[in-house]
Amino acid sequence: MDDAIRIGQENRQTLELARRHRLNMQFVESGGRGMAEEATGLPINMRQVRCPVAFGSQSMNLLGIASEFYEDHCVGCSLRRPTGEVPNPR
Repeated sequence: MDDAIRIGQENRQTLELARRHRLNMQFVESGGRGMAEEATGLPINMRQVRCPVAFGSQSMNLLGIASEFYEDHCVGCSLRRPTGEVPNPR
C-alpha cells in the first residue's frame, strides 16, 4: 500500500503540472478500478494520456507517459492550448 500511495502522490503532481501546462492533455482511466485509489482518493489506477489529436501510452506512472506524449505529440502541434501558467516552448 505504501508504494501505491507514493505513486498516487507523484501522479497527483504530474496531473497538476499537466493541467497548468496544457488544456488539451487528458489522463483517462483505462483498465480496472483499484481499491487503493478508492481508499485514498489518489490517482493510482492505470490511465492513458490523450488529446483531441493523439492517443498515448497507458501506465500507472503518469510522469513517464506525460513526458513521452509531450515529446511525441505536443511539440510543434498547432492545436496545443497552453495555459500560460508555466513555460510552454513550442
